[in-house]
Amino acid sequence: MPIAKNLTRTATDFIQSAQQQQQQQQQQWQWQLHGAQYREWGAGAPRRFVFGTIRIIITVICITIILWKQICYEKHFLSTVNTFLKLFAKLQTLQNQRNLGFGGEFELFLLLSLTLIVIYGTFSDVVYFLEKVNKFKNVFLISTIFMNFACRSMLHICFIGYLSVNVLYTEFNNYVRHEFTEQMRSLERFSRPDLVKAGKQLDECIALYEDIQSAATKFHRLVEVPLFALLSYTMYFITQPICKIILLPFLWKKTLIGFVMLQIINVVILSFAVDKAIVSSRVIRNLSFENEFIWQHRELIMNMEMFLGRLHLKQFRVQVLGLFDISNRFLLFCLSAIITHITIILQIKLGAVNKN
Repeated sequence: MPIAKNLTRTATDFIQSAQQQQQQQQQQWQWQLHGAQYREWGAGAPRRFVFGTIRIIITVICITIILWKQICYEKHFLSTVNTFLKLFAKLQTLQNQRNLGFGGEFELFLLLSLTLIVIYGTFSDVVYFLEKVNKFKNVFLISTIFMNFACRSMLHICFIGYLSVNVLYTEFNNYVRHEFTEQMRSLERFSRPDLVKAGKQLDECIALYEDIQSAATKFHRLVEVPLFALLSYTMYFITQPICKIILLPFLWKKTLIGFVMLQIINVVILSFAVDKAIVSSRVIRNLSFENEFIWQHRELIMNMEMFLGRLHLKQFRVQVLGLFDISNRFLLFCLSAIITHITIILQIKLGAVNKN
């Protein structure tokens, strides 16, 4: 029996040592393959220097634009915020039957998504600080965290602004669809005083819509340049980590995937808010044609035709520097660009594997 136990123990030790040697050989082969891919990608060479330089340039440009807007356009931002608050108050006075909220389920979903993004982003900054506090100088580390936080905050401000525009347009459409239409129908059609009263109400309604459109356009012009820089910043910090994850899987951590997903969700909720605001701004055209009382009286037709003409010439569009519109199509464009980028990186990786 002792001999059998010794033989069994010896066989077990032999199998374990063989398995360990096999694992070491596989690990060594993987490191050789990763090293070849690492050299092929050019890490530590000009390509890595170029990627680092691009990152610094984009980040510095974003911070410079944010500081420029903060210093030179602070009063304009405050004026725009006050205008939004006044418009909300005016809509509240018009809608006597119900309290004015901040949108519905869709807006609640976007705000909850933003809350989770802010919590996760703050948590990531804290984890990054604790991991790198002994490796980098404190000034460099704090500067990096500040720049990331500032860029995310400015992007979130843009999101809140466009979401507010969407809520203003939506509440205005609800007012026209319910209260204003009922007021028009309650008036006697052939009474001259009623027509005068209807004309005043129509003028007030048109003026309110133009105030909302003016505030929305003013806000877009204020954030147009920062938005372009921040979208460039976000797209770079989506594609560059994907490149690392695919080509250098032995260097990245799971937090890198969370960082990429954070940037993608930022773009998604911003695009949803902008697209919803654009759609809500165009609903008034259909509502104006549905109001039969207006189109049956010549006194009111002229005002409505002038309003529709101005509406056609001054449509609310979120076009960044005249280059592209932000909408759901923009999401498809970003998705196709990311897929193309991943395809090219996979081809580079397969080429490096075949060479070795």
